[in-house]
Amino acid sequence: MARIIGIKHRVKKTKEGEAKPTLVAIKDGDKTNVYKLETETDEYDFSKTRFPVEWKKIEPQEEIQWFDKEKNSTGLRRHQCKWETAKEEKDLEGVNPSQIRAVAKKQKIERLIAIPVKFDGLKEGDKVVTIFGGSGYIFAGRLSIEAEKNNAFVYCLSPHELAHRRNQDKEKDHLTLIEIFEENPDLFHLIRPVDRGLIRVAEALSLREAAQGQRKKRQQQVWHSLKGRVFLDEAGNYGDLEGEITAAYDEAQEKDVILQNLWKQEEEAEKGLKKAVQDTLVWKRIFENIEGCGERIAAGIIAPIGDIRRFMAQNGKARLKAFCGAHVLLGGKNGKRPKEKQFPRRRAGEVSNWSPLTRQALYLLGGQFNRRPGTEWGKRVIDYKLSLQKKYPEPVEFEAKENGKTVKKKRYTKGHLLKMALRHSLTKFVEHVYKEWVKLEKENQR
Repeated sequence: MARIIGIKHRVKKTKEGEAKPTLVAIKDGDKTNVYKLETETDEYDFSKTRFPVEWKKIEPQEEIQWFDKEKNSTGLRRHQCKWETAKEEKDLEGVNPSQIRAVAKKQKIERLIAIPVKFDGLKEGDKVVTIFGGSGYIFAGRLSIEAEKNNAFVYCLSPHELAHRRNQDKEKDHLTLIEIFEENPDLFHLIRPVDRGLIRVAEALSLREAAQGQRKKRQQQVWHSLKGRVFLDEAGNYGDLEGEITAAYDEAQEKDVILQNLWKQEEEAEKGLKKAVQDTLVWKRIFENIEGCGERIAAGIIAPIGDIRRFMAQNGKARLKAFCGAHVLLGGKNGKRPKEKQFPRRRAGEVSNWSPLTRQALYLLGGQFNRRPGTEWGKRVIDYKLSLQKKYPEPVEFEAKENGKTVKKKRYTKGHLLKMALRHSLTKFVEHVYKEWVKLEKENQR
């Protein structure tokens, strides 16, 4: 019987410092072992079948052969051993020097007390089960790389299916995933090389967003620093500014070494994102030939979706539109919801359960369609707009409540009709993406 490994990935530690290790359950026949992977190093070791699960005490006089990539590849790895702090010099008396290490960051001396004697991790024939997306998708990708080397398999389940079938606390998802897999393995999808390409897009987009955030934060710091120096200058160091203060701000940005390095970092992240997107079949087959849809916009759609198989089970097209925020709420024209509130957007007291990243990418893409009236999708926007203008040749006044007062507003203005045309075009675009991506997926399954 092949072992089944259920994984609940967690962030290791919260902002408040609370430990949140990744939980791994390994079911081998009737026995189930649960391990806690407390660091990313533990996760990597698990993928290499060298995660320590048992230790033995070491004699103080014993000479330890430590791992060295070039000289001793079979030696012990320091991070897998157990250490204790030596509080006094006498604690080190009679201890072999190979069992002593200095920890510079913590400014302390530690001595070895136990070494690993048993290891576990991904083995031949194992079946790993986890979920699509989220913080653990990179770990799933790592496991799938190793799985291909030793005839093991890594499967993913849609978070929607997990939530629907969960019958115990979320903290036991590593156990729940095993139960679901045993009862209905067809719900899970194998991670393949083509899927790892999509995981790389998600990771590259995350790095690019982080680099952009750091750069913007530094720009704000440069601005506030400059403003403080200029406004509170009593020594006349800045004299009488001959132009706008923004000119001095531009100069301050050019001179700021940290900011310039962050710009370079962001540029490198941008290059990495473009390459990751260009390497995927989804880009080559669906997005590359759409004018106005560059790699950044495509990444904002590709990365959150991740794997189209998670939407293909039932009402896939409708589920994808809802995920992208390109759907119509509560039945559309046949529903009871007021017409002006059928299109999804953030409203007070309502849950926005779509992907904000995909929604933003589609918003930017709609702007590109509008600026390119001669392209296929630009023409669609124009056609929808002309159709709406025929239906609503004049704006319609209506009453609405604002701050407890009744005010008169207008609907179906030129701006409103353009927004409606863009929304309709983007909904059709998502349907197009679903159709083409499903077609590509069926080709991959042959």
